[in-house]
Amino acid sequence: KNNSDSYRLVHRSGAVEILKGDSNAFAVKVPDTIYSPLGTKLTLIWTSDHSDSYWIKSIKDDNGTLLDVDYSTPNNPVITVWPGSADSYSMTFMLHDNQLAALTNGDSVWQFNYDSTLLAGYSLVYLVGYPGGLLETVHYQPKMQRFPNDSSPAMPCVNRYVQDPQGGNQRWFIPMSFQKKTFYVLAVA
Repeated sequence: KNNSDSYRLVHRSGAVEILKGDSNAFAVKVPDTIYSPLGTKLTLIWTSDHSDSYWIKSIKDDNGTLLDVDYSTPNNPVITVWPGSADSYSMTFMLHDNQLAALTNGDSVWQFNYDSTLLAGYSLVYLVGYPGGLLETVHYQPKMQRFPNDSSPAMPCVNRYVQDPQGGNQRWFIPMSFQKKTFYVLAVA
């Protein structure tokens, strides 16, 4: 505990985080300031709905604001990098069912598709579409990865990765194999 309303977390690397929560009353603590081993610092400004949920609002360093986040449209937060500078740019995150469905930066759009049938309560990304047309797809094998003593439900594992550049270019496949009782994956090109 650092003082009456914050905690000091010192990492082995020498980095230091100052964690704070609303007057120390909530169980959730968020990093307020992060110091590097060299003494530089980042200041993180948060917003909350007063229900133990926090969202990053702004990140600053000694030279100014690195990014701002605008949540005025809840399903489309906008992140502005280096606001107020000549190099400033904004990205819009399009959320659907609390998942990132698309990310836009000007005319560039990245798209994300999910499968919610593979693991109860979770949606796993299976397709990422890039602005230039590239598609990255993973195929899952359900209930493949088992935990020791079956302590948790078996998880799906990626058994094939496909990169498709579109436009008549050749697709690239990586089949994967693994054993049911290990966490090691062997990618075979």
